[in-house]
Amino acid sequence: MKQHTVRIILICLSSVIVCVLILSWYLKSYNASQGYWDAEIGNAGPHASLTLRLTGGEAQTWHRVIVFQNVEADAIQPGTFKLPDEANEMPGARMTFEDITLRPGRVTIAWQGHEIDMMESRLIIDGKDYDWDKPESILIVD
Repeated sequence: MKQHTVRIILICLSSVIVCVLILSWYLKSYNASQGYWDAEIGNAGPHASLTLRLTGGEAQTWHRVIVFQNVEADAIQPGTFKLPDEANEMPGARMTFEDITLRPGRVTIAWQGHEIDMMESRLIIDGKDYDWDKPESILIVD
């Protein structure tokens, strides 16, 4: 009787381990196909600009350009950064929140004194909502 109980416990335990491994592999491959947030620092004439994109994988390619009128373009080094992984390399940026359990997730950074919150459903800058599918630039004036 004891051998039979031990055998059932081992079979159940093995099944649970296999299920966890399969689920982990599935979530990892699913996340890789969903894309990531991309931030590109550039210029819009004399002012600094930040282009935010959802790129990679099968993700829908959204992007918005934010122009900061209080920041001169030559004051910031241009570059492209994958968020949240490269947020610390982004000049003047500080990561305040990230949840990438399911990519692209939600990423919030503080950049040049402004809070930028990126999620699939919307973009929030300093508490104001913006749509991803609008073509015009977002002008930030201090």
